[in-house]
Amino acid sequence: MKDCWMASKRSKDGDLEPDYRRFPSGIKSLADKVHSMGLKFGIYESAGYQTCQHLPGSLGFEEQDAKLFASWGLLPSGFAYGRG
Repeated sequence: MKDCWMASKRSKDGDLEPDYRRFPSGIKSLADKVHSMGLKFGIYESAGYQTCQHLPGSLGFEEQDAKLFASWGLLPSGFAYGRG
């Protein structure tokens, strides 16, 4: 999944959160459904401070984000770097 899956701000604990308007059941629920169909599912995140759409990037949160993606049963499918 490409950019714009996440909310515009991290949670108070610093976790990325899905944009619940677009994904009301969350990313884990979506990933579980995709995996149940025998398909693979990857997720995009920026290696910088922000994504190309000015949403939260992983810089400074690399380990935390990796653990979050793993808890959802995902591995990042691509990292981009934005200066933002």
